[in-house]
Amino acid sequence: MKKRTFILLELLIACTLLTLCAVPLMRKPIELYQTQIKILEEFEKQRLADAAFAEIKIHLLTNQIAWEKLPSKTAKVKTRTLAPVSMQIPYCKPKSIKRRALMRCKGEKTGLQGQIIRMLEIEIQFEPFDDQLKKSASSKYLYRAIATQDSV
Repeated sequence: MKKRTFILLELLIACTLLTLCAVPLMRKPIELYQTQIKILEEFEKQRLADAAFAEIKIHLLTNQIAWEKLPSKTAKVKTRTLAPVSMQIPYCKPKSIKRRALMRCKGEKTGLQGQIIRMLEIEIQFEPFDDQLKKSASSKYLYRAIATQDSV
């Protein structure tokens, strides 16, 4: 009896069949990993938006933002550029993200002691900025804050 050896064609066919069987098994875990990374990025953006709002609120309370720079009822949106931050997700490279805050006046009234009170809506945006406001509701980070000015 003669010993039969493998030929190159048989090896190529075996590798092809093995690859065809392995690809569907590998695709789902890779898609799951990519989905988890996107969810982690959304959570991190929400955390960064909360931190940006806290930063703006502190600036409002300590009068670091001048009253004249706040939007009034008749003024349109005021844009405030914030310092870039780093988004760090485990097992991914850190990303530097530019951010800004859009401020709108939702209402204005005079208080009992003569102070002016404004209700501000603050929208935190991350790069890439969407000036058309066609973003989905999940990518908007909206907050409200109250600013007061004592009468002179």
